[in-house]
Amino acid sequence: MRRAASKLFGAVVVLALFVAVCGVAVAQEEAAPAAPVAPVEKQGPTQTIYEIAQVRGFNQFCKAVEAAGLVDALNAEGPLTVIIPSDAAFTALGEEKLTALMADAEALKKVLNNHIIPGKRLMWQALAEASPLTTAAGTQLIGTREDVDVDGVPTPLIKVQGIEVKKATRTFAKNGMLYSVDTILPEAAAAAEAAPVQ
Repeated sequence: MRRAASKLFGAVVVLALFVAVCGVAVAQEEAAPAAPVAPVEKQGPTQTIYEIAQVRGFNQFCKAVEAAGLVDALNAEGPLTVIIPSDAAFTALGEEKLTALMADAEALKKVLNNHIIPGKRLMWQALAEASPLTTAAGTQLIGTREDVDVDGVPTPLIKVQGIEVKKATRTFAKNGMLYSVDTILPEAAAAAEAAPVQ
C-alpha cells in the first residue's frame, strides 16, 4: 500500500515538474520580442509624363512632342505639370491647320509649351490655388475654382483659362503630374493659328 502511495506521489511530483517546465517555456516564448519586420517601401510612379502619354493613347500629342523636339523635356526629372490636349482637341483644329502645325516645329513648340507648367507637381485643386501658373512658353494660365451642386452636394469645378480640367484625368508620373482636356488652351490655340497654311 505504501509502495503504491509512494509511486503515486512520485508520479504527481513528475507531472507537477513537467507542467512547471512547460509553463516557463511558454512564458519565455510569449515574452520574447517579435522578430523585426522590414518596412515595406512604397512604390511610386515609374513612368515619365511622356511614357504615360504613350501608354494612355494620346497619339497626336506624342507625335507633336516628337516633331517639336520635346521628348527629352517630358522625360526629364521635373517636376512638371502638363495639361495634355486629347486627340479630339487636335482634330478640332481642322485637317488643314493641323497639317500646317505639324510641319512647323517652332509653332508646334509654342502650342505644347503653353500646356506645360515647369517646376511644379500640381494636385487638382492646386491648379486654381496656385494660380497664376507660368508655362514653359512664359505665358500665364489662370486657374479658377467654383463649387457646383451635384445631387445636392457642393462639388469643386476646376478650370484653367475657362476650360474644365476634370479630376478623373489626373495621373501621377515619376516626374510630375498630367491632366487632359478636350480643348487646346486659348494661348496655345492662338499659336496654332499663327502656323502658316501651305
